[in-house]
Amino acid sequence: MSASAAKASRKENSNHDGADETSEKEQQEAIEHIDEVQNEIDRLNEQASEEILKVEQKYNKLRQPFFQKRSELIAKIPNFWVTTFVNHPQGKTLGSMFLVPVGVRFHISEPK
Repeated sequence: MSASAAKASRKENSNHDGADETSEKEQQEAIEHIDEVQNEIDRLNEQASEEILKVEQKYNKLRQPFFQKRSELIAKIPNFWVTTFVNHPQGKTLGSMFLVPVGVRFHISEPK
């Protein structure tokens, strides 16, 4: 069946009252509404991202004294990080990747 014959067949099967046009128009309107709703979702996601960032920054700032205290306590333990890496389950793998000189201090904190 050719394209024009298929089109003619569809016209014969339609209600002859513009049902195909109406459904196409309704579909286009639905697509436009979907786009509008998606834009609202995107705006909410952006707002949520901004608020989440603020909360993360707040708690990162609150954690800083604890990181400092932890660092001070770790400094009191000789070779803490070397011992930690050596005793880690993957320590042999880590040890072969890095040669850590004795006395090296590591500073670990959350990203800002």
